Amino acid sequence: MVHNTFLKKMIVVSLGVGFFLSPIEANAYNLHTWVVNWDKSSYQEYSKRKYNSVSNFAVSFNEDLSMNIPEQFKGKNVYLSFVNDLSNSPKDQDLLAKLLHDDTTINNLIDNMINASKNYKGIEVDFEGFWKNPALTKQYMIFTYRLYHQCLKHNLKLRIVLEPGFTKQDYIKGPEYVVMCYNLYGKHSMPGPKADYDFLDRLVMKSKILPKVSFAIANGGCVWSVSGGAKYLTYNEIQKLKPKDVFRDKSDVLVGRINDGVVYYADNTTIKKWKRYLNDKGYDVAIWRLGGND
Repeated sequence: MVHNTFLKKMIVVSLGVGFFLSPIEANAYNLHTWVVNWDKSSYQEYSKRKYNSVSNFAVSFNEDLSMNIPEQFKGKNVYLSFVNDLSNSPKDQDLLAKLLHDDTTINNLIDNMINASKNYKGIEVDFEGFWKNPALTKQYMIFTYRLYHQCLKHNLKLRIVLEPGFTKQDYIKGPEYVVMCYNLYGKHSMPGPKADYDFLDRLVMKSKILPKVSFAIANGGCVWSVSGGAKYLTYNEIQKLKPKDVFRDKSDVLVGRINDGVVYYADNTTIKKWKRYLNDKGYDVAIWRLGGND
């Protein structure tokens, strides 16, 4: 078992996890997932399981506000995901401020999103890192209202991904809101699980203000290493590190020792239990992400 004195010496590193759901579990509620354009193994994993829908992650932006669009992904009910990322700056607030600056920039952004999504079931918006900026949040809400009405005109569904720190707003009815239930602990904190049951409960209660909501859980964990620093890894990468003295904590994640570090990560049991916990409360679940899993 990892002692507290040892954990205090650690630096954060997040690690990925494999998950497998039986056909009964997968079909009881809608199950969504993501394929990612930097990991082609996620495309291969998609074909091994049945999902109700999938997001192609993701469209990012350049300094001139042009889009970097991933290759078309063919699957069942595919959404094209948009993030406020530059190539060297994820979750960039300055980028988002430019995109949502005024009526003209908002309308241009929406037109470009609609055009990029013509061959998809719908659009997924995953803009992050702005909730503490009231002016930018106001522009974001205007954007979501206009985007939804344009999606209706073009027969596109809309998913809006929200960080755990989302704030109380007048959210438009119609889109599906997806609340991220991860990064409770991570590169920003001391060692701990990406989620625990208290965290899930708090987000379920907080999300009562949303018109239609599902919850996203992550198949990852975290390593805190004195020599290696913080680093996110997939399940397969974790297994290559051969964690020692592994035990399951009260959040149902696994905790293990790796050389001069500690790793918290979810396995098949973790994902099943978190998914079932949220399903039992009446909610659909999405799993971030495919790729790097056994």
